[in-house]
Amino acid sequence: AALLIGPMAAGVILGVRGAVVRVPKPIFSTAQVLIGCLVASSVTPAIVALVLGQWPVVAAVVVATVAASGFLGYL
Repeated sequence: AALLIGPMAAGVILGVRGAVVRVPKPIFSTAQVLIGCLVASSVTPAIVALVLGQWPVVAAVVVATVAASGFLGYL
């Protein structure tokens, strides 16, 4: 996650200042694949067991996130 903080901060600053960045679809898809692989490579069996042990909390957070993003997208 540390590798993503700088680009995320730059994106927030540019977005707040009104900049529009257009990334070609193949590059965007490739970036998503690379980030997905980076995240997946850090998941261990212990993390999976912890998440499964707390599944109601995880499910509630997922539902709340989807609801909030849907509501904010509607505004």
